[in-house]
Amino acid sequence: MSSDTINIIRHTRAWVERAVIGLNLCPFAKAVQVKGQVRYLLCEATDTEGLLTVLCAQLERLAKVDPAQTDTTL
Repeated sequence: MSSDTINIIRHTRAWVERAVIGLNLCPFAKAVQVKGQVRYLLCEATDTEGLLTVLCAQLERLAKVDPAQTDTTL
């Protein structure tokens, strides 16, 4: 994973903590964040087809994985 990817994911996590959880925008966010059940992924797709491919793969992954391990993906 590149340092740019790590920084983007770190900033996204901080935003979730500050905005989504801090402002209580989603009542479910804090519990899954604290339990480490949020999967953060940087999609580097540059077109609609690439984005849909990544999205479908992530949806399939979420359907198969135990929610106690990964409950959601950002």
